Amino acid sequence: MPSNTTEIEARIDAASAAMDANPSLKASVAARQFSAPYQSLLRRRAGIPPSNSRGGHNKKLNSVQDSALRDYIFMLYSCGTPANTEEVLLAANRLLYYSTGDPDNPEIKATICKAPCFAYSRGYRGLFYGL
Repeated sequence: MPSNTTEIEARIDAASAAMDANPSLKASVAARQFSAPYQSLLRRRAGIPPSNSRGGHNKKLNSVQDSALRDYIFMLYSCGTPANTEEVLLAANRLLYYSTGDPDNPEIKATICKAPCFAYSRGYRGLFYGL
């Protein structure tokens, strides 16, 4: 079994091309002939790209955005308003939106924001579980 992803994708492409050339060729036979993973061949034929090219769902903030979000949480804390998950999530997604300008950019999920909100709402300023 080839370990390099480009080799695997090349074998999948070759098997798919063989299936295009011969419509009666079944996917299982083509996968066996070209030593390509059967499920991956079916997924590529369905138009699903490989997982290494799809990108992440949760985007991580860079250090400048991280410090801006940290300052925002500290500002809320100093005003007497503890930061809840929704506020931190909205602020982090705004930072991502303003840095990329793409409204369809994948967002930061709420599960990442729970630890910092809990830590900052309790006044633990020394801890930050980076986004």
